[in-house]
Amino acid sequence: MREEQLNVKRISQTFRYMPVQGDPLIEGPASSVVNSSRGYPLPSASATQHANTPPPAVKTPRGISIKAKWPAKPPAVTAKECTEWTKNIEVNHVSNGELKKFSNFPIILSESSATIFHVSQQLSCEVFAGKKVILLDNDNLPIPDTTASRGSKYWKTLKKIKAVTEEDYHLYRGDIPDYDDDDDDFEALPSFKKKKICIRSLSPIMLSSEDEEPCSSKAKGKRKQVSKSSSYKTLEERINKLENLHSTSKLASKCNKCEQISELFKCFICKSVVKSECLLLVCCNHLVCESCIRQWMAASRSCPLCRAENIEIENKLPLPRNVLDLIKILAEELPTSFNENVPIV
Repeated sequence: MREEQLNVKRISQTFRYMPVQGDPLIEGPASSVVNSSRGYPLPSASATQHANTPPPAVKTPRGISIKAKWPAKPPAVTAKECTEWTKNIEVNHVSNGELKKFSNFPIILSESSATIFHVSQQLSCEVFAGKKVILLDNDNLPIPDTTASRGSKYWKTLKKIKAVTEEDYHLYRGDIPDYDDDDDDFEALPSFKKKKICIRSLSPIMLSSEDEEPCSSKAKGKRKQVSKSSSYKTLEERINKLENLHSTSKLASKCNKCEQISELFKCFICKSVVKSECLLLVCCNHLVCESCIRQWMAASRSCPLCRAENIEIENKLPLPRNVLDLIKILAEELPTSFNENVPIV
């Protein structure tokens, strides 16, 4: 009862509630004297029964509610958060023969998904549009998919891991990639079988119409040889073509030389080879046709080439016979090769 009275006093002090006079639960000064004068009774059977019975519930005054607020529990860490973590993967591409980083891609991993295969598949789907991905270490070397590269012991560390497509990796290494047969864009090339060619055999090998398709099974190993007479005939035709080609090349070289010579004997007025009736201009020492220079002098007295004021002409020009013959040959044989539109004077 003493404890119950103390509880009621504490409640009244806390909530500023004054108990009603005559409340049997509140101990007054008179009751305290009475209680103090009373002695403690001896234990009896009824007392033991009283001791075993639970104490009566404390009645709280009307209009008062007592609620005890306990402090909130700290946020607990779930098992899922303990088994999952985030790993940043460097996404690279090849530029000018070097690997260059252009982004970081975070991946959520667990103890079961922390493998080379799972990470490369996720990067292929979400970053590289379905292309095959190769994971590289800090030395730009491929990471093998082994037991040492699986789990949190490898993926939960601060190791730098790079991701690059297989095509870019082969470009970085400078080698030619070996594409699988199950690729969609794979096209099989026709297979050819090597055959030894005898150097001594001079007869040409002719392919039939069936041999035009090298991949067909019927065309393999079917070749026909032409008889000796036809082979000799083809060889003779080839030799004749070579001789004609050689002669035409010689003729072309001769024509070039003739053109150079004819340029020396051209009249600079009519642009054609001079005739035997030619004159020499003393001022500039050039040969001209007599008819051409006479027509020019009728209109002007200045030289048409060097623009001298008075033209001096050598009428009696002694020309050697071989020079006259050369002029005739050039005028008769090569008129069309130089200027077809200008007639010979």
